[in-house]
Amino acid sequence: MNLAERFDQCTQFLKVWESFLSREPIRNYPNFCPELIEDWTKELQDKKYSELSQIEKTLNLKSKFPEFNELLSQIKTIIDFPKTQINENAILIDQKIKRKKEHEIKQIKSILEDQDEFEFLDFGGGTGHLCENLIHNRNRFGFSIDLDSSFQKSGKLRIEKNDPNNLNKMEFLNLKFGEDSIPELTQRYSKQIILGLHACGDLTPDIISYFKNSQSDSLISIGCCYHKLTTKINLSERATLNLTPNAFNLAARSYAPLTPESLELKIKIRLYRYMLHCFLFELGYKKFIPTGKTRLKDYEKSFGEYAIIYAPDLVQSKTVAQAFYDKITHREIVQKIIYTDIFRGLFGRVIETYIVLDRALYLEEKGYQVEVKEIFDPHISPRNLAILAHQ
Repeated sequence: MNLAERFDQCTQFLKVWESFLSREPIRNYPNFCPELIEDWTKELQDKKYSELSQIEKTLNLKSKFPEFNELLSQIKTIIDFPKTQINENAILIDQKIKRKKEHEIKQIKSILEDQDEFEFLDFGGGTGHLCENLIHNRNRFGFSIDLDSSFQKSGKLRIEKNDPNNLNKMEFLNLKFGEDSIPELTQRYSKQIILGLHACGDLTPDIISYFKNSQSDSLISIGCCYHKLTTKINLSERATLNLTPNAFNLAARSYAPLTPESLELKIKIRLYRYMLHCFLFELGYKKFIPTGKTRLKDYEKSFGEYAIIYAPDLVQSKTVAQAFYDKITHREIVQKIIYTDIFRGLFGRVIETYIVLDRALYLEEKGYQVEVKEIFDPHISPRNLAILAHQ
């Protein structure tokens, strides 16, 4: 795959929608839905939850609007990457881990299966599950780096129980990468590999920078939590988009499979949340007012009760709030906002693709051989786009 060509294709596609993607539709209320897509969002609104969840997963929709079909086809082309073979036969030393973590470790083990006599730095290593499994019965040495000393203490106790000999082939480094300097490491082997499995936000570009500056041999990087990115974006020379935190939120939640039940709950939550904003807007509060962290049980209450809980200083009467909610025209407007946001969510994987390809091209510009692949089953681990780089 030509990474530059795919990146340019992704950039040109997103450029058309950049303004729409920059803010959540509710934050643009009352001008929340571009005229171009009104019919498309209405078509989504007419779908059953089971159909809608499949569209979000597969982007497969036989729309009656040719332009909508073309849009979905473009998205599927942009987000299509080579896939590594799924290896479920790998044996792990400790099976008492969640299915997602087990799958990820097996896949990384498989990628490194033919290599020995190397050391690696696992950033965000937690309790050291990945490190432990990569060095077990292999001629390797690993450093597991994390800022949480309690995780590392727990990991050491587990490893002593499983196979204490593994502690001779790995070391826990307790530090906050990006702020604390990495100590001078005694190299056991001449070849060094950098690992960043789901490094959150700015940690991934920090790891990429360390990889370049340390002149290590190889990198396996899988990003995560794109909504936590600050300024460490547009790393490559080709990057031109000015993506916003609202756009990064889409990337962070993209590709995650939704059941019809979870989608129905998601829509119900948005119904109350968006209705509250519209109600406050009518009362004269034009600025979007965050509710903070909410509780699921509060969505079982009446809207009037919900409004009093989450805007107690602004809502004087739950009866008046409930009357606003019960008005059919208000509910119709909020439903349109919800499905405009669902349509917007179809762009999430494209934004993630832009972020990952930007990082990959940055490394390519520095002279590295770079690939971008899907290395995990997206139904198990949705953040599955990996940058594989080597000298």
